Amino acid sequence: MRKAENDDMIVPQLNASVDDVEDMDIYDSTGRKIAEVEAVVIDGTGTVRGLVIEHGGLLGIGSREAILEIGDVQLKDGRLVVNMTEEQLPSLPEWRK
Repeated sequence: MRKAENDDMIVPQLNASVDDVEDMDIYDSTGRKIAEVEAVVIDGTGTVRGLVIEHGGLLGIGSREAILEIGDVQLKDGRLVVNMTEEQLPSLPEWRK
């Protein structure tokens, strides 16, 4: 998998462009911010497979980048929402640049 370079590409699952999705905050089901989108990732065919998210740490220090499958994210009222807690994020696969 690789980062999507085309900012105008639409992420069909979210009906939003790559540019719109990058830097969006991710919230748990209670409305608590738990991560931020760093990039959209695609496979060799150009199909969106997931999001690179940054979580943990303080002000970017000690944070970790992980891959969140696109099927685990929903757009609700303009927010990206997942059915997981902040404590579950470390179990996601690490993103390796």
